[in-house]
This record gives sequence, C-alpha cells and structure tokens, in this order.
Amino acid sequence: PYDRPSLTLFNEHCDRVEHRFGLAGLHIKERAIRCEIECDGVVVELNDGRALKTANLVLAVGASEQPQWPAWAPRNDPRVQHVFDPDFDAWPASPETVAVVGGGISAGHVALRLLHEGHDVHLVSRHALRQHQFDSDPGWLGPKYTTDFSREPDRDRRRAVITAARHRGSVPPDVGRSLRRAIRRDRIKWHEGEVNQVVADHDGLKVGLLPGDELIVDRILLATGFASRRPGGSLVDDLVASATLPCASCGYPIVDSSLRWHPRVYVSGPLAELELGPVSRNIAGARRAGERIVDAVRTSGTTIS
Repeated sequence: PYDRPSLTLFNEHCDRVEHRFGLAGLHIKERAIRCEIECDGVVVELNDGRALKTANLVLAVGASEQPQWPAWAPRNDPRVQHVFDPDFDAWPASPETVAVVGGGISAGHVALRLLHEGHDVHLVSRHALRQHQFDSDPGWLGPKYTTDFSREPDRDRRRAVITAARHRGSVPPDVGRSLRRAIRRDRIKWHEGEVNQVVADHDGLKVGLLPGDELIVDRILLATGFASRRPGGSLVDDLVASATLPCASCGYPIVDSSLRWHPRVYVSGPLAELELGPVSRNIAGARRAGERIVDAVRTSGTTIS
C-alpha cells in the first residue's frame, strides 16, 4: 500500500496539473529579495528589479540553500563539496576514488550512482544503516499524533516532538537493499565512524576517521543534510524585523491554524512545521498546508501569490 509512483507517472501527473490550472503562465523564474507589507497588500521585490503587488503572500521557501557543512570539511577545496550546494560542480567526469559522507537517502543515491558510473566508492556514516519507509511515522498523516500535537501550547515542546519524530539519516527499503547488496559484495566500501579531519596533499585527500582509520580519496561529496536554522535567509529575516512577526525560540514562525503569520502572510513547508508537525516538509505536508491556506483565503475573499 505504500508503493510510490514511478518517476514517469509522477512527472505526467505534474504536467497534467500544470496544464489544467494554467500554471505555466503564472510561473516567474526569478529570486525574491525583499517583501514589504503595506496597508493594502504585500510588495515582493525581485532580483531583476521588478516588483509584484499582491493582496496576500505565501512563504513556501525550502531549506535547500542552507546545506549542513561539518566543521571538519574544508570550504576552499573544490574537491570537497556538498551535493546540495547551489553551485555544486564536483561530480567526477572520469573514474575516481570518492568518499560520500552521510547516512541518509541522499548519500545512498549518490553512492549508488557513483558505483553505477564506475567509480571506487567509500560510504562514510556516523551510524549503521537506518531503514524507514517514511521520513516520519505515517501516524503523522492523520489524527493519531497530530491531535495531541495541536493541543500542545508550548512551542519548545512542539520542536522537541518534531525533532524526535523525524527519521533523519535514514533510507527507504529499496535504497537500503541496494546499498546492503553493494556493501556485502564489497562494491561500496562501508565505514561507520566520525570524520575528524581532512588533509590535502599530492596523493589526494586524506580522510581521518575515529577511532583511527584513514582513507585516501580523490574527492569528497557531502550528503549531510541541511542546517536546522529557519530557512529563507535575509528575505525572511528582514520581513520578521520590519513587520515584528512572532517567532518561537527556535526562530520558526508562530502561526495560527490557517498557517497565517500576519493578516496578509501565510507559510508552508519548513516554516509551517510548528503548526503542521514533522510532515510539513514533504508532499503530504504541502497538500495539508495548501488546504488550510486556500480555505482561509476563500473565507477572506482575497487572492494569494
């Protein structure tokens, strides 16, 4: 019952939704750099100099632009890059020895693709392979857990519940099977331990592992997830300051049940997680956010952007 659709089917579904609602004509590919709340709406300034005026705003920013860099990882060596860095350009073009650092689905996919392309792959993780079908328990998709979560008034406790509920650094069964098979056959070299240093010399990159092992590789690809701080960067920071928007001690928005942060500002994705719980970052959470926001906007009789 939990089988996911094929990529082809999912892409066809997205294309059909885009065509049905005319989304292509509404899409603007540009960076929003500033949002200003006015008495009759919100002005969104774009990087190309344009300004959009709208009655309401939905902040649906993700965490993809804030990859988590371990303290030991050098930031000035092109042979060491995070796979989610916006400027990532470190995929090896010819056979190399590559260390993939991380224990989740991204690390697994990267390691398997490198193996398929003929590279010598080392997979380094701080923990054993963890297998979960979902990124949090399916009970979060319904009232099993969300009822008590919604009744909890303390945002710090909500944050603790979210942190405990997420299966970070885990892989789904299909990726887990492929990884275990490759590791068992020694096609992927598995290293369970903490990286404590990286030293660059003429032989390549020396990766020191606790409690004392060492690898020599040509390249290190980090698949260590995203920073936990509030996403959105200066765009959201400036809006919080200018409009005095309420935030919990973790920095994330305090919103109402309609995901309203301000009478004209709504949130979705990570910014909505103190209201929606651990599913806020996935497709199910996006759908739940959309339902709440659309209901609220329909009631108010305005439009959104």
